[in-house]
Amino acid sequence: MFRRGFTLIELLVVIAIIAILAAILFPVFAKAREKARQSSCLSNVKQMELACLQYAQDYDEILPRYADHYCGTGGRKMWYQVIEPYCKNTQIFYCPSAPGSFLSIAVGYSHVAQCGTAQGLGLAQMQFPAQTMNICDAQTALVYCHVCYPTGPDAAPTPTCRVPTDRHNGGCNIGFCDGHSKWLKYEVIMGTPDPASPARADHERFWGHRLN
Repeated sequence: MFRRGFTLIELLVVIAIIAILAAILFPVFAKAREKARQSSCLSNVKQMELACLQYAQDYDEILPRYADHYCGTGGRKMWYQVIEPYCKNTQIFYCPSAPGSFLSIAVGYSHVAQCGTAQGLGLAQMQFPAQTMNICDAQTALVYCHVCYPTGPDAAPTPTCRVPTDRHNGGCNIGFCDGHSKWLKYEVIMGTPDPASPARADHERFWGHRLN
């Protein structure tokens, strides 16, 4: 009995179809994996934010400073070291989307212009704690106020590294001063609305500016 095999053209067509399907599906799989890492990171941010609030309850409702001494001195404790007793797990300080980095989640207090020179912000001083950022995804342990420093302070050796990062599907996990956390698009965090726009007030509250 005669058995007919595949022709070269048929084989190439099948390979082309498989390649097209792979090209369509692989980005979907990658996005799904990143979404899972985003959720894990958001949980970490939530735990750090709650640790900051627990610290504040023990220290006259004052949130941790970036550092408890000037950066030029030795023996200082950083904000993540100060809240470590309330976390019990240092793994939450690492972001699953940035493996190998020393500290992938950074804290941002908009009132701190230079590391360690300002007192911690008191909870009673905040007019809008549910809208004010406290912790966010970043490349360093400190982020600067985007309203005052759109790309970071000039004195910083790598100013563009001292702002939030968009490693999670074009957005960033944020912990707010009232204890809740959520993901926001990078454009929402770093965009500067027109001064006449109502969104301008929301943006300034986000960075901790007190609005009368």
